[in-house]
Amino acid sequence: MATVYLGLGSNLGDCRRNLACAITELETKVRVVALSSVLCTKPMYVTEQPDFYNQVIEIETTISVLDLLEVTKNIEVKMGRTPTYRYGPRVIDIDMLYYDQLIFKNSILQIPHPHNDEREFILALMSELAPTFICPVTKTTIMEKLTLLKQKTAA
Repeated sequence: MATVYLGLGSNLGDCRRNLACAITELETKVRVVALSSVLCTKPMYVTEQPDFYNQVIEIETTISVLDLLEVTKNIEVKMGRTPTYRYGPRVIDIDMLYYDQLIFKNSILQIPHPHNDEREFILALMSELAPTFICPVTKTTIMEKLTLLKQKTAA
C-alpha cells in the first residue's frame, strides 16, 4: 500500500465544488486518508487569470504510479478540463506531489513533483497533513522546506 500526496487546484467555475467533486471521483479508485484546508492563491506563472483554490490530499493506494496518473488525468477530463496553455486556467488540476519515497522521471511524469519546493501554498498545505514527511530527493522534511522557502522569499 502506497501513501501518496496529491495537489488539487481549480480556478474556473465553482472551485470549492470542483475540489470536492475531484475527491469524490478519487474515492472510487483509492482510499482518501486526509484532506488539508483549502487555500485561495494568486496564479504563479501566468498571472492574468482567476485566483486558484488549492488543496492537498493524502491517499493510500495499490495502484502503480503510472496507473494513478491515468486515473487522475481521466478525472480531469471527466470534470471538463480541456487543453489550453501551460499554467492556464482550469476546472481541475490533480498533481501527484509525492508517491511514498519514489523518485521517478519519464517524459510525462516526475515524482516528486518538480515545482513542490517553489510553491509555498503546496508546502503549507502539505505541512497540515505530513509536516515530518521526508522528501526522498532532498532528505528534508516538509516543515524544513517551508521554513527555507519563507526565509528565501523574505530576503
